[in-house]
Parts: sequence; C-alpha cells; structure tokens
Amino acid sequence: QDIFKREQDKVPIYYYEPCILPLERELLETVFHVVVLENNEFGKLHLQSMRQQDGEKASKTTTVSKSVPKSLFYMPHCPMRLYCNVLWSHWETLASTIIYGNSFHSYDERTVSAQGQNDPTNGIFRIIPCTNEISFKLRGNKRGDELYDALNHLETAFNDCNIISFTAASTDCPRPDEYFAP
Repeated sequence: QDIFKREQDKVPIYYYEPCILPLERELLETVFHVVVLENNEFGKLHLQSMRQQDGEKASKTTTVSKSVPKSLFYMPHCPMRLYCNVLWSHWETLASTIIYGNSFHSYDERTVSAQGQNDPTNGIFRIIPCTNEISFKLRGNKRGDELYDALNHLETAFNDCNIISFTAASTDCPRPDEYFAP
C-alpha cells in the first residue's frame, strides 16, 4: 500500500460525488488515496485550486515537467452545463486538458435553437474547432459470446463518449462568459 501511495502522489486524483456514502469516502481516501472534494463547485473549481485545498503549495506540480500538468476529467453522461463550467475554469490550460465524456460534436449537431448555439456562456460551441475527438468503441468477437455481450452492453451505455483533447490554438478562441445559475 505504501508503493501505491507513492505512485498516487505523482498523479493526484480529485473526486466529487454529491451522493457519496461515508463508506465510499473512507475507501477512496484511505485505500486509493483519492482526494474527495467537499463542496460542489459545479465544475468551476480549477485544478490549481483543488491542489491548494488539498494542502499542496500552489507552485508545486505533480510531474517532473515544469509545464502545466495534464488533467483528465472523467465525465461520462454529465450535463452540458457541467462541461461548459469545466471549460470556462480551465480555458487557459485546455491544451493540457483531456476529457472522457459526451461528444462535443454531438452537442453541436443536436442543438437546433439559435439561442442555444449563441449562448455566451456555452464554451462547447466556441471550442469545437479546436477539439480532437476519438470515438471510444468496445467490440467483442461474436454475438452470443459472453465477452461480446458484456462489451455490447457497455457500448450501449457509453455510446456517445469520446476522448476529447484540445489543440494549442484553443487559447485563441474567446473565453465564454461565466454562467450563474438562475
């Protein structure tokens, strides 16, 4: 467990779940060394602030590199507004950000109203030209095979999930306005 802890210190994991159970929290914190965030910031908390809340110094990075560390956001099936808030709070460091979640291109294809497309707080539509999306497909060998059936079930559940990264040009796009819940 000490080896796992040392490895985990190299790549800290921050987690927020509004309905977390005490047992889940204890398991995540003590066994997996995950930092469980206390407050719902609605995706607006920047990674640097998470580190500060965790007691790390703002200048300390978790990688050997002096550059901005890569950040992975695991966000399958999250609402579009949560993606917008994460984009808003990490706009200056999007080139170092990866999201596993709903396809931004699918949002673009499904949003038909001009009001939705022109929402000044929606960062998804602004950043689409600077995104790379890799479709994440799971496939088994043949129908009736247990592995095929299991993977097909997952495929259905995660059918719209992609791995999304951002080009260096993403910082050239105008940052969206901050969203405040009505």
